[in-house]
Amino acid sequence: MGVSETSIVDWEAGKLPYDRMYPTIIAFLGYEPWAEPVSLAEKLVAARRRHGLSAKAAAKLLEVDEATYGRWERGREPSSQRHQHEVARFLTGRLSE
Repeated sequence: MGVSETSIVDWEAGKLPYDRMYPTIIAFLGYEPWAEPVSLAEKLVAARRRHGLSAKAAAKLLEVDEATYGRWERGREPSSQRHQHEVARFLTGRLSE
């Protein structure tokens, strides 16, 4: 996977990997190492990690500030139709459309 043994030991001890590592981890395992996301907040975190994005990078893609994106990941729903549409595209991986 191109990581140090220390990183793997840290992950096994419960330390979360850097966001950019999740695509490699998913490819190595053959599955996503989290429970099936149910809430919008869980789906946002899963999609962001699936693509190896930090919260800052996800916010930039969605054209919102990092604080707004953070509130969405903590359970607040996007209020505007434009944001709801962009979030839906992000979750389906079609943000470039």
